[in-house]
Amino acid sequence: FAVEILLRVIPKGPMHFFYYSPGWQWNYFDTAIALEAVLGLIARLGGAQISQLRVLGIFRLARLVKHMKKVKVLRKLRKTLLALVASLVDLFWAFLVVVLFLYIYSIFLSTATVHYFDNLNRTSASVLAGDELVEVQKVQDYYGSIISTMLSLWSAISGGNDWMEYAETLRTMGGTFYFASFIAFIAFCTIGLFNVVTGIFVDSAVEAAAMFRSDAEMIADHQEQKAAEDEELSELVGLLKKGAGKFV
Repeated sequence: FAVEILLRVIPKGPMHFFYYSPGWQWNYFDTAIALEAVLGLIARLGGAQISQLRVLGIFRLARLVKHMKKVKVLRKLRKTLLALVASLVDLFWAFLVVVLFLYIYSIFLSTATVHYFDNLNRTSASVLAGDELVEVQKVQDYYGSIISTMLSLWSAISGGNDWMEYAETLRTMGGTFYFASFIAFIAFCTIGLFNVVTGIFVDSAVEAAAMFRSDAEMIADHQEQKAAEDEELSELVGLLKKGAGKFV
């Protein structure tokens, strides 16, 4: 692989290889992979073990994406992978919006948690029954801190656990008002927030897929669509001829 890169650099020089050649962005990636392989070989010859280089070796598989456009069957797979990678930034911001909503609602629920434990402090722990102690432990596990509350909310809206379990604990802790607010939050996330986030991600992926289509791929897709339409038209004409013959 390193020899291949040298043969590509020597004819026109490194400036052309890294800045002006077609697909020059991939040349940086290929060079990094070649350096990783050379360093790994030197380390093994010297008896050293560099585990981090083994992890970098996984990225060699990414070179397959570069050559997928040359295989007709794999063009759609390549376009899907590139669109997914290009949409990661939008996916990150969408996920950040979800985390923001979880954080805001967790602060709101922290008020109920504080009141619950304030009332609990006025009661002697010795007078609490076994079921009450279990309920107190649930409140501590689910809503004991902002982080644990956010984790509980994420489990509820993502299907990690049954959201009704968290709602019942919240009703015991804060009453009907917080219980109703929790149900409204679940409905807002599942019906509104997740659909908006999914729509943003899909729209970004569609735009990225269109951006990564080369002229040759557009021509090939147009020819395939035209061939399919011609085949359907030929079948229709054949059916019409058979019908006309029977009529005569």
